[in-house]
Amino acid sequence: MRRGPGDDPQNLKPGRTTDDAVCVGAFIVRNGSVLLGRRSSHKTFAQCWDVPGGHVEAGEKPEQALRRELLEELGIKPTAWSFHSRHEAGGTRLHLYLVTRWQGRLAPRGDEHSVVEWHRLIDAARLHDLSHPTLSDILRALACAPQILRPAQAGHSEYSWCRPPSTALLRTVPRSSRR
Repeated sequence: MRRGPGDDPQNLKPGRTTDDAVCVGAFIVRNGSVLLGRRSSHKTFAQCWDVPGGHVEAGEKPEQALRRELLEELGIKPTAWSFHSRHEAGGTRLHLYLVTRWQGRLAPRGDEHSVVEWHRLIDAARLHDLSHPTLSDILRALACAPQILRPAQAGHSEYSWCRPPSTALLRTVPRSSRR
């Protein structure tokens, strides 16, 4: 994991401590691919590939933060998503969601990412410069999930390494998320 100048956990956000850092992230998927952003050079985890998302603001619920962050960073409003998993490290709690539908034209906004790109899940799982090593395991599990793969890919030899994912890595809770 490559770190940038702002990677001291105490610098997550002015006025915050690691004891109260709650974040959201989104695996935005379509046709067996996931959208990843390369973090800007002045951000935490500089130049690493990461999922869109950010901090949950005071008084905000994680799903509200998910909608706000995707609008701020990508100009989209998610219309279908499910909770994927929660991870805790260094006093930071990260809620990850699987987003499968959205409204709006997807285009990077702000300065979080220097670039955003679609990566086939199988390729994203193999990236060496992900923001956190756990992302590789999660992306691998998503790549092997039959509900994510296109039917034509499911039997392809390129996916022969897929085995049933650990339930700890692939937890999707079906939920109607339309609002």
